[in-house]
Amino acid sequence: MTRAHDQEIEKLLTDSSLPAINQWWHGMRFVLNTILSRRPLPWRRVSKRELQHIYDELLTHCALVSDRKQFEQDKLGLDTIWPKMRALIRKNPGLAKFMREYGVHSRFFLQFLYHVPQASSLGAAFGEGHDMSGKYTQIPQSDLMYRFSVQDEMFVWLRRRTRLVQAQMQTAKSVLFIGAGSLPELRRYDYPLGKLKQRIVGYDSNLQLRDHLAEVFVKPLEEYGIEYHFESFETAFADKANWGQYDLVVANGVLSYYTRHKQLIAMLKNMKLMLSRSENSLIMFDLQLMRMELIRDAVVLNWRTKPQIKPEKSLQAAMRKVRRACAKEGLEVVKCEFNNIGVMFYIKEM
Repeated sequence: MTRAHDQEIEKLLTDSSLPAINQWWHGMRFVLNTILSRRPLPWRRVSKRELQHIYDELLTHCALVSDRKQFEQDKLGLDTIWPKMRALIRKNPGLAKFMREYGVHSRFFLQFLYHVPQASSLGAAFGEGHDMSGKYTQIPQSDLMYRFSVQDEMFVWLRRRTRLVQAQMQTAKSVLFIGAGSLPELRRYDYPLGKLKQRIVGYDSNLQLRDHLAEVFVKPLEEYGIEYHFESFETAFADKANWGQYDLVVANGVLSYYTRHKQLIAMLKNMKLMLSRSENSLIMFDLQLMRMELIRDAVVLNWRTKPQIKPEKSLQAAMRKVRRACAKEGLEVVKCEFNNIGVMFYIKEM
């Protein structure tokens, strides 16, 4: 994937011909449909007839491809994931409505929902995903999933977050990723991955990432200068060989899980241990801010994690929380970058 492809998405957002959508209305109507339908009354359930209609519409959309072999692969892919997705849609009237209006018109959307909340689903922010057959590939602009990829506020933030981290990585000789599910994002925007004299180390205990990493990286990770550990953050922090070794410590999409003050302090203390004595050594992490898109993603699209992410109530609340925790550990916030749904903190040692 080239920088031109990545910038294609950004151009659509700034193109005056693409109308803005009201995210509150766009999300709340599906959320209300779910919340108001939770009581087990027969007329508030998703019926078997409606589920069959959704399946038939999905299959019809797949049948529009001209390649008969591709249709057979799509049907096999649909039938493979349908039992799980059928059960999920059956319990969620808001999701059923979302599928009727949007999901059935895409060869990618149901597979996206199937992979949520795994890191492999985050590729949608960059116009990539699993098609109905299960193949990971570029999403064509003609597919409705592409529109979702361009306009969803969370995906807008993921793209910006990637560029912010890459800007800092350009001058870092050693980088540590805590929660390395975001590592595939390094392929974006023509970042010279594997071409710099740079050591990149990632820790993530999610073994399901093995398959996704194999999908998106053409060569073994070692050839990109990436040292990947399928181990927990705690393992990274406990290994004294990591202490003082990194110019940049990145924790994308991690600290919103650690919402208690003591948890945040512990994470900052451990990340501080990883920092080198370089004058420019830096910690970067983001927090999510409570917005309609996050409510919709959790309630309607089943974007649920264990433990569940807890967004901050406001930008001001997030900044107060982080500054208070940093002061406790001899750290300071040197800069913040934010959009409607996320905020990136730049942290240095005092």
